Amino acid sequence: MALRKIVEQGDECLTKVCRPVTKFDRRLHDLLDDMAETLADANGAGLAAPQVGILRRVCLVLDEESEEYLELVNPEIVSVSDETQTGLEGCLSLPGKWGIVTRPLRATVRAQDRYGDWYEYEGEELLARAFLHEIDHLDGHLYPEIAEKMLTAEELEEQRKKVFDAPVKFSIVIPAFKTPERFLREMLDSIAEQTYANWEVCVADGSPAGQSCERVLEQYAKKDSRFKYVILG
Repeated sequence: MALRKIVEQGDECLTKVCRPVTKFDRRLHDLLDDMAETLADANGAGLAAPQVGILRRVCLVLDEESEEYLELVNPEIVSVSDETQTGLEGCLSLPGKWGIVTRPLRATVRAQDRYGDWYEYEGEELLARAFLHEIDHLDGHLYPEIAEKMLTAEELEEQRKKVFDAPVKFSIVIPAFKTPERFLREMLDSIAEQTYANWEVCVADGSPAGQSCERVLEQYAKKDSRFKYVILG
């Protein structure tokens, strides 16, 4: 396997209709392997062959549920839902750029694997968006063509803050046993190890009378500015 260069907007490869794959041979396997390594290195959600300069109907899409790449050779859109989703969309061939794009919420695609066998895949939300985004590449289209709006740097930063600075919420139920404080500290230490910008804990305290965990929560709130808590009665 080898890393391949990802071409960027302005390269003519990104505007051409790709040709179908007819030979399922070692050359195709090498292309798929190289694309997988390139996509992993770029930390992207999908990659199409024209993005690495190859005008063939081949793309990879990350299935987040299985954490595996779906290899789509000669993909076809079988159906899409009437229900839509609107959200941020980016592309490895347009680094640093993001747009607001509306696409179907669900999509079903049919494609061959590296050996020529046909399979059908169903995707929802991000997976559906990735299927349609990558197939657009194979027909010479980029997402700005259908974007409702391309974001400025200031708007992109505002969107980033909404996603990354919003508190991550956890619920903790304190069982009625003899060591509630130790249990709570272990739970809070585990959460604190994560890199959340802010986090909020809702605690249902079932510990015996006189062993309230509020003191522990106050201590964590003082030493970690990201932390807020709510005690449920």
